[in-house]
Amino acid sequence: MDARAAAAPISWGISELEGWGYQLDRERVLAEAVQLGFRAIESGPEGWLPEDPGLAAELLQRSRLTLVAGYVEAVLHRSDLRREQLAGVERRARWLARAGAEVLVVGAASGRDLYQAADELTQHNWLQLLDGIASAMEICARRGLHLAVHPHFGSVIERPQHVERLLVASEAALCLDAGHMFLGGCDPVDVVHMAPGRIRHVHLKEVDGWLGGMVAAGELEYVDAVRRGLFQPAGPSVVDVKQVVGALRETRYKGWFVVEQDRALVSEPPAGNGPAAGLERALAGVS
Repeated sequence: MDARAAAAPISWGISELEGWGYQLDRERVLAEAVQLGFRAIESGPEGWLPEDPGLAAELLQRSRLTLVAGYVEAVLHRSDLRREQLAGVERRARWLARAGAEVLVVGAASGRDLYQAADELTQHNWLQLLDGIASAMEICARRGLHLAVHPHFGSVIERPQHVERLLVASEAALCLDAGHMFLGGCDPVDVVHMAPGRIRHVHLKEVDGWLGGMVAAGELEYVDAVRRGLFQPAGPSVVDVKQVVGALRETRYKGWFVVEQDRALVSEPPAGNGPAAGLERALAGVS
């Protein structure tokens, strides 16, 4: 395994979304991550690790894990919500910095539930979005964190033209999520070649071609597809993770490779089975 490989709690079905699925015990997730060979992990949703960042850092240290990053969604393209949404970014940045993380990953939320398809932003909303991202960058800088914007299916930054506009009009770095890039119509390898110096964080996902194609075409809801195994392909993945990793290494990428297979569980799997077994295959992509 690459020394910069990190785990993601959502690979074990841990999500902040109500009704997402069965939530595994935190101790089991941490123990299985270590057993798989991980030495680093993302924070998971707010509240999954202890609310006291010092206690969170101690827990991870006892588990022999390093905290690398955390994710927060914020609606940044609407001026009427700006103060409230940036307050949430500030709160998460403060916690992550005190818990020892390096990166805050922000998703530019549409304001709709469950990653439903977003409308195209107006020119005015784009200006608001870019200003909101700049404010989030300032928040992170004050806390000693790096900000990485996450193009995400169902967010207002998901399509190739959105990514290109962000890169041209902003100085923000990217969280390159190979799976969400595919769903949004982007080739993650092309993005690596287009903006090698702008990638600060990476999420590696395999994608089931049949389910992914239906999601991208609007024929299947994103959450339903996750529950059916969107990021655990039974056959060949339409995202070549090894190719993505190879392209990043060619650019001398120095950040983390987060192995992330979004899962939704219906019940607790027996010991020795479940998400950990599926992650063993994914780890081959960063070995």
